[in-house]
Amino acid sequence: MGETVFWLKPLYQLGFVCFFDFYFWIRVYKTHKIANFPLKTW
Repeated sequence: MGETVFWLKPLYQLGFVCFFDFYFWIRVYKTHKIANFPLKTW
C-alpha cells in the first residue's frame, strides 16, 4: 500500500502539470491567433 501511494503521487502530480501546461499553451496559441494572426510572416 505504501509503495502504491509513493508511485501514485508523483504520477498524479506529473499528469496534473502536463494537463495544466497543455491547457496554458492552447490558451496562448488561441490568444496569439486572434490578437496578431501573421505571427511569423518571414
